[in-house]
Amino acid sequence: MEIAFVGESSADAAGVNKLTEALFGPQVTRCDIPVNVRGGWPALLNDLPTVIRATYFKTNAFGLVVVVDSDGTSLHPSSPDNRRVIIDHLIATSRATGRNDRGPLRVAVGIAVPCIEAWWLAHENSAISEHTWFNRHTHPGAPYNKLDLKRQLYGTTVPSIDLETRKMIEAAEIAARNV
Repeated sequence: MEIAFVGESSADAAGVNKLTEALFGPQVTRCDIPVNVRGGWPALLNDLPTVIRATYFKTNAFGLVVVVDSDGTSLHPSSPDNRRVIIDHLIATSRATGRNDRGPLRVAVGIAVPCIEAWWLAHENSAISEHTWFNRHTHPGAPYNKLDLKRQLYGTTVPSIDLETRKMIEAAEIAARNV
């Protein structure tokens, strides 16, 4: 089964792809998206409708996995900055149909709180969790912030795309073994 992956960076997509492959085995293969998304959340927000249509019409992908960081935005359903709600709306309005040889494209969405690096480091530190992040304002001295997570995973707060991709793939393989 071919699955396409898109995130705020190619490194994010590569990490989630590796996790998916590790969890589901050889029945999952990566399908390259014929659209190059660069520029984080703003670019993904702008390009997602094109990504959905291109994945449906120009590939044989069974599904598309979309992963973004929450970046401190609210996950409450009524919040105007809830990235899940925004993405769900884009998916609903961009849904491609019409190919006689297939059903609709399935889209899965992951919102990493506060960022995808937390997913890859949570197995090392039980304090890295959505609960801890959401309660950080009520507990002075929260155990981490986004820059700490980047430093822990990459050894720097500003990694090159090659370092970021390599570390995410390594971390995804470890995460898959811990599931």
